[in-house]
Amino acid sequence: MDKSWMTLEDRTLLEYENGVQMFLSFAYSSIEPWEKITCPCKKCNNVYYQNRDDVEADLLQYGILQNYVTWVLHGEELDESENVEFYLDEEEEENNFLESDELQNGNDINIFLEPLIDELKESWDNGIETYDDSTSAKFSLRAAILWTINDLPTYGIVSGWSTKGEVILGGPVQYRWMYPIERYLYKLKQYVNNKAFPEGSMVEGYHVEECLTFCSMYLNDIETQFNKVERNYEKFSGSSQHSLSVFSENSRLIGKGVYNFLDEKSLKQVHACVLKNCDEVLGYIREHKEELSQNGCSNVEKTHEESFAKWFDDFTLDDVTCIKKSRILV
Repeated sequence: MDKSWMTLEDRTLLEYENGVQMFLSFAYSSIEPWEKITCPCKKCNNVYYQNRDDVEADLLQYGILQNYVTWVLHGEELDESENVEFYLDEEEEENNFLESDELQNGNDINIFLEPLIDELKESWDNGIETYDDSTSAKFSLRAAILWTINDLPTYGIVSGWSTKGEVILGGPVQYRWMYPIERYLYKLKQYVNNKAFPEGSMVEGYHVEECLTFCSMYLNDIETQFNKVERNYEKFSGSSQHSLSVFSENSRLIGKGVYNFLDEKSLKQVHACVLKNCDEVLGYIREHKEELSQNGCSNVEKTHEESFAKWFDDFTLDDVTCIKKSRILV
């Protein structure tokens, strides 16, 4: 089968178009016309499946892969000699992999890095003669250290030596990690105004801040970081209109108000929470628990949570001497 048309650069030639038709006829000789095949154009690279018309359009537009000499994905079989050579190469590669695997010592990375040590020493001491195409000259290429490993456990894994004992001797990590130092160094770098003398700028800035902080503690009627008012603080004048302790705290709302309707269960829970946090009701709470205990209640706390609001309502209605402000909580 003549495949010389695959090497043609001009895809408008009749010879190339006839070659494309020959390829499609061969590819669809053993399958149905409506089935899709892999497109061997330079864009699809035998990865995407398309119908016959789309494959023909791509081959005419982008060209066919020139290294796709044997159309194994489209029905062509390999020659017997090529098959034998292919399997021999695969078997040889597998044997080499198995032989190298026998020399490996588990998953230790230092075994993998060991063959590179001699080459590293040579490039570090003597250098390797290298040709520079830009200057058309040769030079000695030497190795350089780009980074170092400061993590002690990782260093032990790479080197093959046991360093776990060093970590134990170091004690808890919070006493030897560098995060607080790094944060403080960031603060010191903010003092640098003259980058030509960073140390002097840090010392001067630190002294200025210490002096101002010390003096500000002895200045009256001057707002400093020690006596300034909080952001959301607001001074209230006058007494509260509520006489109950639970409602006597002054406060200021922050943000936009949101309206919400509570169901009966949530309303009872809010009511019980207000009653429990009001100093004026503590005596009634003790009296209600004593009454439940005298009646032989098995679970006083649970029954108290469920029935105290109703009991308090009935008790204040029946008690003529009940103070007026207690009726506000009912």
